[in-house]
Amino acid sequence: MKVLAVASRKGGSSKTTICVHLAGLADEEGGCVILDADPQASASVWYELRQDERPFVVPVGVDNLRKVLATIKGDGFAYSMVDCPPHNEASISEAMRAADLIAVPIRPSLFDLRAAEATFSMARALKRPAVAVLTGVPPPMTGGEASIVREARAYLEAIDAEVCTATIGQRAAFSHALLSGSNAVEYEPGGKAAREAAALWRELKDRMQ
Repeated sequence: MKVLAVASRKGGSSKTTICVHLAGLADEEGGCVILDADPQASASVWYELRQDERPFVVPVGVDNLRKVLATIKGDGFAYSMVDCPPHNEASISEAMRAADLIAVPIRPSLFDLRAAEATFSMARALKRPAVAVLTGVPPPMTGGEASIVREARAYLEAIDAEVCTATIGQRAAFSHALLSGSNAVEYEPGGKAAREAAALWRELKDRMQ
């Protein structure tokens, strides 16, 4: 079983958004469980709104994360995603240790970029692979990405952080889907948000191979 930890030391960086919108895609490829380690329990709230039972969402804490992961693996799931809390270092580090890959969601703003440095430092200290995922990005301009996105990529590359090519845009469909207990692919099949989620999942999955 492959474990993707979605971690950031900053709140509001779209950790739950990534887990929720990608887990459905992962579930179709062998099964996926979201482990909700965030005290705000946003993924669990989303799960309560869902009409479908899968992908499963299981609340976890630092004391039982390893045990739950072992159980999920024994049940034959191909993937699990850990929605990490923003400030609990013990929970973040435990999830990082168990992860095959750490996805670090980052909005293209100075404060988010500076906060990301601490997250990448933790990953390096634990010798775990990590990659930045730019979220909440503005629509691409004529000729390519918006300048703020290019600047964010340059900033991250300057601190030796790998960055996903795929991004998560500032799209209403992502929010509307959450409110209905669905994901982007279910809410608007073939829409821009669905295509972005699918592209990001393909890239993260390839990095976990």
